[in-house]
Amino acid sequence: MAQLPDHYATLGVRPDADTAAIRRAWIRAARANHPDQRGDVTEAQSERSDSRMRSVNEAWRVLGSAETRRSYDAERAELEARSRPTGAAAGDHAAGAAPTARPTSSTGTEPHEPDLGDPWAHERSGATVEPGGPGGFVVRHRSAAMVVRVLPWLAIAVVGLVIFVASAYMTASDNVDQSRVAALEVGECFWFDPDGTLFTVGCDWPQTDGVLDEIITTSASDRCRHPDATAHPAPIAGRRLCLVPVDRWEPPAAE
Repeated sequence: MAQLPDHYATLGVRPDADTAAIRRAWIRAARANHPDQRGDVTEAQSERSDSRMRSVNEAWRVLGSAETRRSYDAERAELEARSRPTGAAAGDHAAGAAPTARPTSSTGTEPHEPDLGDPWAHERSGATVEPGGPGGFVVRHRSAAMVVRVLPWLAIAVVGLVIFVASAYMTASDNVDQSRVAALEVGECFWFDPDGTLFTVGCDWPQTDGVLDEIITTSASDRCRHPDATAHPAPIAGRRLCLVPVDRWEPPAAE
């Protein structure tokens, strides 16, 4: 029997995704593999893109229709049920598992476990601790004592380094965000894919979230000036994008 292709994996969506999410994923994949997006590629790369494009379109053909998607999901469920082991087989496998053996010493006998309540147990077992002192033991070896003293300070130093690196990263991220704000241009068309990544697309693209009219803050008092605009949470710190439908947007009047 031929293996059933995983159309959900082809489009990069979950099996419980709705039709709108599947359509957005299909558009994104089709755009990425479209011949106009390939540029200067080898013949082998072009063939792989063509094969990928056929797989993407086939996945949308199956998942884009409620009827064909139901049939496909039923076939997937049937194949998964056939591949699962039966309850009896699983039980036999568990019953046949070998018991875990207890470790033995080099002499072939079970190792002696010292009685921690016996003050002389460490002498018989070779333990490196003895009763008494803070926490109930005293470190007997000088090297071990050095590790015990240095370890807390080493942990503090590591925590401080992590905090420093995180602060530097946040500062750098904020600078990058400000650069991204400056790079966005009013009049460009944008599309948000299902995972929230922002793409610049042609305004004649079949799936677009609108034309950028302005960039506003996340403050509740800051609102889009265009009556038909929708404020989208942008992947930029403290900013939102006011996007207007393509057929309703007009360039702002020159000042």
